[in-house]
Amino acid sequence: MRITNDDVRRIARLARLDLAEGEIERLRDDLGTILTHVATLETIEDAGAEAPTRRSLGVLRPDRPRRAPSPDAVRGLIRLPRVIEP
Repeated sequence: MRITNDDVRRIARLARLDLAEGEIERLRDDLGTILTHVATLETIEDAGAEAPTRRSLGVLRPDRPRRAPSPDAVRGLIRLPRVIEP
């Protein structure tokens, strides 16, 4: 798909970005490359692919409700108990 400078300006306006002319040209080329890659991905057949299941994602711990830790204020910061096991 061919991207024009006007396309980039329209996208930039929708995203509320203020781009210089050099940035517009660079983004035009980058967007063209991205769309070329997307078009390539669309040609890949996925007939043998299966949707991920809970089992394929690995073992997940069950969620259990528990009391939230009470924060301690230290020099204007909030200190909480460690949540990552060493």
